[in-house]
Amino acid sequence: MKAVRGQGGTSVEQALGQGGGFRLNKRLVIGIGVIVLAVAYLLVNGLRDNMAYYLEVHEVVDRQASLSGQRVRMGGNIVNGSLISNMQTLERSFVLEQGGATIPVQYTGPVPDIFGDFDPETNSQVLVIVEGQMHGDGAFHATSLQAQCPSRMQAKLAAANQAKQSGTPQ
Repeated sequence: MKAVRGQGGTSVEQALGQGGGFRLNKRLVIGIGVIVLAVAYLLVNGLRDNMAYYLEVHEVVDRQASLSGQRVRMGGNIVNGSLISNMQTLERSFVLEQGGATIPVQYTGPVPDIFGDFDPETNSQVLVIVEGQMHGDGAFHATSLQAQCPSRMQAKLAAANQAKQSGTPQ
């Protein structure tokens, strides 16, 4: 094949550095591949560090030693009378119960308005979902806390359904 010469008397191959166009494409593909692999590695490691398994309270109690240092999410009800709060430091400790198994929980931070002990006036218990880690002291140290009260939610849902059936707006 005859080399094509430009106006200055040089061939296209000489201008590209004797096949440099292919070498540039090969480098580009390798560079993109390295970037894709680096992003995938960071994504997998980031997800693994932030992933938390949902376990029942009895599972956490039974596997305390093997769960030490692992992120876990669990839910249950606050045992009546177990909630101790320090409003200055936002520290709270309570016992979480589910299906007869109990575990002490420590949490520092803000809590939802409905968070609290058993309310005898409304006969309602707050369901608490905590995420954190087991520590060697036997307590579950929560880093996040969510609360929901099924009886209040059921009452709101019933009121909404009744209003919908009667045709009155809320």
